[in-house]
Order: sequence, then C-alpha cells, then structure tokens
Amino acid sequence: MALGWLHEPAFVGFDNAVQVLVKQGEAPFTDITDKDLTVAVSVGGKRMDPQPLAPTADPDTGLGTPGEYEFHFIPTVPGAYTFHLKGKIKDTPVDETVTAGDKTRPLPDGRACRPRSLRYSCRSTWSRDSS
Repeated sequence: MALGWLHEPAFVGFDNAVQVLVKQGEAPFTDITDKDLTVAVSVGGKRMDPQPLAPTADPDTGLGTPGEYEFHFIPTVPGAYTFHLKGKIKDTPVDETVTAGDKTRPLPDGRACRPRSLRYSCRSTWSRDSS
C-alpha cells in the first residue's frame, strides 16, 4: 500500500488529493468500497473529519486505475499535511499515519509548494482470504 499526495508538488489553493494505491502482490486490490477506508487530513493543529476514499477505476467504462483510491481537497495553508488512513482491507484493520512533507514552502510570487523530491509511502501487509 502506498499513501501520499496525488500531485507533487502540492500547491495551496489548487485541487489535490490523498492517493492510496493498494496491491496484493502485483495485482491491484479492487474490493474496497467507500465504507472500508477513510482518511483524516490535518495541518497546523487543525483536522478534517474522516472522509471516504473513492475508487478511481470505473468497471463500466474501463477508465481509472484499478487499486487506486482518492480523496480530493484543496490545501488552504502551507504546512506539513498529515494523512491518517483508517478502516479495513478485507478483514485486516488499517491504521496508518503519514506526514506528506516537513513543510510547504512559499514561493516568491506567493504560491506554496512542497519540494518534488519528497515522496512518502507507508507499507502494510495483509492476507486475502482465499475461501
């Protein structure tokens, strides 16, 4: 499982998303619903309520990426954003927290971004019930 920003660098005031990629071995894990995993985003002592992650893959159209789940939001302040992922994958509990960067840097023209070289992921393992 990988967890982080969808778009890097992240800019204050521009749409971005928490992106979660889930695989079992090399195969994407596609059995997760919007009730299985939530993410709470926090920065500077403020925290959003937990929000559902939505799958990007649409089996009817074939669009999107199987095993990819997102929660879109607009970062409103510079800072170190923390993503707290909670729920379950199959019957295995998930409780991971990742800080997406040490801080968001303001640019001379007033925009803010994270350095492109920073990419964080967390890894969890689980077993899929074969029955």
